[in-house]
Amino acid sequence: MIWRGIRSQVLVVALAPAIVVATLLTGVFLYGRVTDLSGAHQQRAYALARQLAANAEFGLFAGNQASLQMLANAAMREPDVAAVTIIDRDGEVLARAGVPAIELPAAAERSAQRLEFDRGGRHLVLQPVAASELSVDPLFDDGAQAKPRPPALLGHVALELSLEEQTKLERSLVAVGLLVTAIGLLFGSVLAVRLGRGVSRPLVELSQAVDRVGRGELAARVAVVRGSPLQGLEEGVNRMAARLEQARDDLERRIAEATAELRLKKEEAEQANVAKSRFVAAASHDLRQPMHALGLFVDSLRDDLGGQVRARRLLDGMRSSIDAMTAMFDALLDISRLDAGVIVEKRSDFPVQTVLRQIEVMFTPLALERGLRFSVVLSNAWIRSDPALLERILQNLVSNAINHTRSGGVLVGCRRRCGVLSIQVWDTGPGIAAAHQQDIFQEFFQLGNPERDRSKGLGLGLAIVDRIARLLSHPVRLRSVPGHGSMFALEVPCAERGAGGAESAPADRIPDDFAGACVAVLDDDAPSVEAMEGLLERWKCVVISASSEADLLRQIEARGSGPDLLISDYRLRGGRTGLLAVERIRQALGRQIPAILITGDTAPDRLIEAHASGLELLHKPVAPGKLRQLMRIGLARRDAPSQPQGEARVQPGDDRC
Repeated sequence: MIWRGIRSQVLVVALAPAIVVATLLTGVFLYGRVTDLSGAHQQRAYALARQLAANAEFGLFAGNQASLQMLANAAMREPDVAAVTIIDRDGEVLARAGVPAIELPAAAERSAQRLEFDRGGRHLVLQPVAASELSVDPLFDDGAQAKPRPPALLGHVALELSLEEQTKLERSLVAVGLLVTAIGLLFGSVLAVRLGRGVSRPLVELSQAVDRVGRGELAARVAVVRGSPLQGLEEGVNRMAARLEQARDDLERRIAEATAELRLKKEEAEQANVAKSRFVAAASHDLRQPMHALGLFVDSLRDDLGGQVRARRLLDGMRSSIDAMTAMFDALLDISRLDAGVIVEKRSDFPVQTVLRQIEVMFTPLALERGLRFSVVLSNAWIRSDPALLERILQNLVSNAINHTRSGGVLVGCRRRCGVLSIQVWDTGPGIAAAHQQDIFQEFFQLGNPERDRSKGLGLGLAIVDRIARLLSHPVRLRSVPGHGSMFALEVPCAERGAGGAESAPADRIPDDFAGACVAVLDDDAPSVEAMEGLLERWKCVVISASSEADLLRQIEARGSGPDLLISDYRLRGGRTGLLAVERIRQALGRQIPAILITGDTAPDRLIEAHASGLELLHKPVAPGKLRQLMRIGLARRDAPSQPQGEARVQPGDDRC
């Protein structure tokens, strides 16, 4: 297409002037020749008419029709003469030869002027015939000057000439002119094509090379013709392509180097993140183990020394510290479980006020203790979400608002907008600058805590909010004005009223009597075993404890009967896990005894493995209330078949964030 376009344009540029000049020259030539032919024909007609008029003068004067007829017949022998008519001054025809084709006008016979008419392919010349004037001899002249008189009109000679021969000549001239023009145009076209090829071919090659460069073929080059008018342009295109190719190569090299550097940094960051996760998991496990035993010891001492006021106060202080540490460990655990993907949402339709009432009951005492106003505006709207996960989000938002508000208050309310309920938490705290409104959702990021005061938490609350909100597809909006306060809004889809399912039976309907129940404890940490034994014995349980499944099986065999419930640590000696130990003990006893798995491990792969086992799961440090609740459930169904592998159960209050 490019070749055709350029060649056509070059041909048009070359041929257009030639066609115009040839046409003009041919037109001028033909016009001149036709004009010459027409003039020659007219002059011949005038000459014949004058000659006939001169010869017819005597015959008209004498009225000799015979001589006039002979004259007319003689004129017919001239080429192109079609008719001759001689009339007198009265308009009477005295002689006629041929067949006239043009009728004379009525007053033409009285005209003393020569008249011409063209009609029907003939040319008529009406020539007047006047009497010649005779000169008188001066001898007989009396000397008086005679006044000249106009010659007397004797008649007219009407000569009709045929225009057929002239027309043929004109047509021949036109044909010859057109033939010459065509030959000239053909020669010019051939010459234009040859010249056009010489001009357009380099242009086409240049255009094709530029097009290839534009498509990314930067190695394309144009053949340079030395001495050509386009040599400079061809060399310029080649230089441009070479520079573009070099620039592309440099850019690709830089991109490759930057990609390799980014890949290396990404791998380093991933390795650092893995190392951090391993360190946090290991540190969490190692710290949870003694905290777990410490918590159980403190609870045992509270029961034994409950009557001593000073001891009770000291134990309450120890319990507060343990609870604070437990809250920090739980926050790390929540992040690990969210990253591991072991938390599965369970959506249902329920009234939002059930969650709002829990928030009101939970945080009203804390707000009053801080001297803050705390208000929860209830709503009758129904929403679709996971009640436990939604409550955890609101807990973190309200706790964060109360912790950062020094004066004023915190307000929790709802607004319905286009099928979405916006649950909003307002506070009159210091506010958050726009530059930090994205950073606060990052892990361990805290504003106004440069000294890292642990009483203000770890900076994981909003990170947990962000992860759970993403899991539930509930957008979190933030509006904040520094110095005036903040507003966090959680957008939850609305649901039809009364669409929720029936609630499950509460756990408090299960009997709370462990007397005589045999509980096997499997743990390789002696302080944890001792603390667990003391707690279970206070609950009137029969306890069998061991540090390995082999030792436990020997004790069970010596006792003669199996346990009603098995409590096992996740990590055991020799690389063994509580999962394998529970499976082996069940196989040895031949029945699926209820089992509770306790772990201090927060590594994502460990959490996934533990949840996939289908066992009840508690995380260290274990709260006695949670353990007691799971034991009630396990002992209540001790005779029921166990749940299939891979269907993890969620114990109330623990396996949610």
